[in-house]
Amino acid sequence: ARPTATASPRPSPSATPTASATPEPPYAALAWRGGGRRVWGLQLGLEYDAQRQAEAKARALPLAREAGLSSIRTTLRWDAIEPQNVGPGAYDWAATDRKLADYSAAGFDLLVSIVAYPAWATEYQCGGGLLPGMEPEWRELVRTVVARYSQPPYRVVAWEIGNEVDGESLVREDDRSRPADWGGGQPTTPYGGCWGGRAEAYAEFLRIADEAAKSVHPGIPVTLGGLAYADVNGWFDMAFLDALLAAGGGEHFDFLGYHWFPNVRDAFPELPDGPEKLRRLMAILARHGQSKPIWLTETYRFSVAGQPATRLRQRDYLTRELVEVLAAGPVERVYWYSFVDFPAGYSDNERGILDAAFAPKPAFPVLAYTLDYTQGAAEDLSRDAIRAYRFRRLGAPGQTLIAWTLDGAPAILELPAEGAEPAHLTWFPDDLLSSGACCAEAELPPEGGVYHLELGADARYVAIGRAR
Repeated sequence: ARPTATASPRPSPSATPTASATPEPPYAALAWRGGGRRVWGLQLGLEYDAQRQAEAKARALPLAREAGLSSIRTTLRWDAIEPQNVGPGAYDWAATDRKLADYSAAGFDLLVSIVAYPAWATEYQCGGGLLPGMEPEWRELVRTVVARYSQPPYRVVAWEIGNEVDGESLVREDDRSRPADWGGGQPTTPYGGCWGGRAEAYAEFLRIADEAAKSVHPGIPVTLGGLAYADVNGWFDMAFLDALLAAGGGEHFDFLGYHWFPNVRDAFPELPDGPEKLRRLMAILARHGQSKPIWLTETYRFSVAGQPATRLRQRDYLTRELVEVLAAGPVERVYWYSFVDFPAGYSDNERGILDAAFAPKPAFPVLAYTLDYTQGAAEDLSRDAIRAYRFRRLGAPGQTLIAWTLDGAPAILELPAEGAEPAHLTWFPDDLLSSGACCAEAELPPEGGVYHLELGADARYVAIGRAR
């Protein structure tokens, strides 16, 4: 029997947990693995804009909590804390203290990337190598910040050494056109990385940081700056991870962070899709005898300014593209960057799932469902033109399934039923999302001990033997 759909409103906001006033330090040693549950987080853009940051704290963070996000990836600029080589006694902590305390008080744990290195310490703001004699200063910086932010009220869960550290170390002509405070004349911006072709130098940089952090708190995870690993215009060193591991760098990062943006493959179709990119990174680790947790530390599908229909592509990203990645490997954390669109004039590419006015885009309610329905171990039930992934949580009853057809043609997926209880279906029609509603729902009773699930291009979310 065909189920009858009923429209459902957006999910009600969940209670916002409060940060513990006195967590046992180090917080990271207790919380970084997420208790067996995949952790979802966000990163905000324009953190340096005080007014924008205040608005984001008041308006974006409650919505993130509503969707179930519990972590924030943020940055710590060495050149802001120590613009001159003055030592810990004269570090300028004000801005970083305020930002990390605000995020922690809002109930989020923190992944902190140390970026933007001072000119007196490294070849470029994006890295490239320590200048002669700067190893003690780098060690001192890491040891000091880890000691400070591993204590209450801060909820730092891990430290990331740089960002997209596989970025090229060459200066191109277009690099010279950027403003000086945005990395003009350097390989990339202060928030990027430029260690491409210099994996041995980065391995040493990472080793010093890892040893310094663990000398303060042995349980604190440290990782390499999330890899772009994208063969685009020569901007990134595709052999970087191999070279880093060959140089012994694998001994000094506790999990592998990487970035994936499906829009990039739209522009460069020769690139691997999301699952294949993850498999290739895991294969590189395996070649070097390494097996590490995986964190997807930047991802999004952007919409395009002035093209409202592109906002619904974010629905497809959340219900199909990202689901396939999460089913392909042990991704322990996922971070949406940037969670909020940049204001008009920055770019036509709108990265956020909230618009520049902090209003949810049509796909926003889908985020909470994908977060919930992809928890647990994945099993690939795909066949022919059907894509289907089942997820089971360890020690929890029931199962969830997300399924669709590749070509959009109707198809039936048969699922065995363990009893007479109906399965609960949820899907996300264009008209409901565009009107500000959430989703369509229906009950699907079994027939002859089997659920007959009707599929098409739009993914169906199925809950069996558990609360929807």
